Amino acid sequence: MDLAESNTAREGFERYNFTISGNYKLTDDINMSVLGFFNSSDAVNEGYQPNKYSSGLFGGLGAALKFDTDYVYLPSETRNRLENYLGGPGEFYMHKAWTSLGKRKITNESDVRSLKIGFDGYFELGENEWKWDVFYQQGVSKIFSQDFNINENRFLAAIDVGYNNGAIDCKANYVDGYHDKYTTSGFGVTETQSVLGEVGKCVAYNPFGPASQEVLDYIT
Repeated sequence: MDLAESNTAREGFERYNFTISGNYKLTDDINMSVLGFFNSSDAVNEGYQPNKYSSGLFGGLGAALKFDTDYVYLPSETRNRLENYLGGPGEFYMHKAWTSLGKRKITNESDVRSLKIGFDGYFELGENEWKWDVFYQQGVSKIFSQDFNINENRFLAAIDVGYNNGAIDCKANYVDGYHDKYTTSGFGVTETQSVLGEVGKCVAYNPFGPASQEVLDYIT
């Protein structure tokens, strides 16, 4: 995948501004003023990079993935080649740009609104002229941000597979206690469901092939 050919120099951006300003003389001594403005901006990065990378260049959850040569999804021809190279069963690493899992997409929207209404004037008291003003102002800001990406925990669970009654299935669906390390607990915690979802909901994913819609629905 040539990222340079699909990169963008500048993301799409739209901005709208509306301003109103006015003054009205209520009496010879009292003036009313109004100032309002509205600003809206939308920016969307449609994405040119895959949602996920697995590479020796990165660390953490972006590092290369390690598999055993007995991994159930590994084609037999590939397994034989690897074991001939390794001198028997062993481990290997996968480096991959996961283009089949979709592209990153980031959306940012913001709205700012403000309205100010004021009164000002003057009056005479004794031999002095006094000026006064009073106003009310209210402003509201709203920001919406959305990032379409991979749920790393579910991704790892989807490729952590084995045989369940003769069929390939997520270990999260049939191994007792698998969800324990994915369930929050402790003081103040009110949600105790596993981040992997309910037991039995994990969708197995073959990392050497394309991703089905069911896989995408589960891990994104």
